[in-house]
Amino acid sequence: MKALVLEEKGRLSLREFDIPGTLGPRDVRIRTHTVGICGSDVHYYTHGKIGHFLVTEPMVLGHEASGTVIECGAEVSGLLPGDRVCMEPGIPDPTSRASKLGIYNVDPAVRFWATPPVHGCLAPEVIHPAAFTYKLPDAVSFAEGAMVEPFAIGMMVALAALAGGCARVIVADLARPKLDIIAAYDGIETVNIRETPLPEAVAAATDGWGADVVFECSGAAPAILAMHELARPGGAIVLVGMPVDPVPVDIVGLRPRGLPLIVANPDLTHPGEDGPVIETGALLALLHACVPRARSCVAGKPSAHLFRMALGPVAPEAALMIGDNADTDISGARRLGIPTIHVGSGAQATGLPGFGCLFPDEAHVLGAVAGD
Repeated sequence: MKALVLEEKGRLSLREFDIPGTLGPRDVRIRTHTVGICGSDVHYYTHGKIGHFLVTEPMVLGHEASGTVIECGAEVSGLLPGDRVCMEPGIPDPTSRASKLGIYNVDPAVRFWATPPVHGCLAPEVIHPAAFTYKLPDAVSFAEGAMVEPFAIGMMVALAALAGGCARVIVADLARPKLDIIAAYDGIETVNIRETPLPEAVAAATDGWGADVVFECSGAAPAILAMHELARPGGAIVLVGMPVDPVPVDIVGLRPRGLPLIVANPDLTHPGEDGPVIETGALLALLHACVPRARSCVAGKPSAHLFRMALGPVAPEAALMIGDNADTDISGARRLGIPTIHVGSGAQATGLPGFGCLFPDEAHVLGAVAGD
């Protein structure tokens, strides 16, 4: 079958290409409909690498995809031929320590589409595990389904920061169309760095104090080098973006302010009935950074009883409970008047353990996000 092949740095071809694969009992065969072009596809084309991932032989590009199921393995349930779906591009080892801890997205053994030496999905058909294939609601188009995986990472972080309690979020970028989209959300302010230096804008918004949390989502070396200029003393910096090459970090700038660096895998999203659902790994990492004075972290599937035990003497209105699957009992928290967020997780598809966290209220957190 024909596929879009990156032959080498700077050279693409659309040609017949054999992608090895056999439909297993828990796999589905999918006719590809829409594939997005990610920044990583562009980087592999322009640079031939991202960090230590090197293109050393022809590779099929693409990992943001949607399509239609055309065949199911013998043990697949929940999906049928004809179902419109989108696909999670990273396949972990379900027996690994990372997967068993519920952090399968950072499994060292993960095989991610269009990441050397794994081929991508810019081809007419793909075979994919059913556990990482999600049926699209009728209201979600193929194009929107393909966008579920990237979900404009900078915007996802900004929305997660709002969900985590940030009273104000500043999103910075040099592309006006992206800034106009995110500016439509309440609580989000935008800065076009072509017009206003971001440190100047953050200083003006915080009376010179700085942001409580800075999320660097671009992966751009200049942004990473200057990120300490945005955070307040004792704040936090979360690195989300993926630089093409190793980049310098200004330790001298970070140390006097006591700024910890948190490296967060943005993880993925999957389509819910009311729109994309942010995966737990991404949301909890970001919420934890937003609200650094976490009281406790509860493992397993939190019940109201377990929640109350962890909460202890903390006032109910000073906490936030996050449940990550349908079995999480958040009704007890709601009865106590405790704010709750219910988010989707890969645990739903893989049987991996879910977990919840409790966070104190942080009424005046401000996050500065360098846009993707």
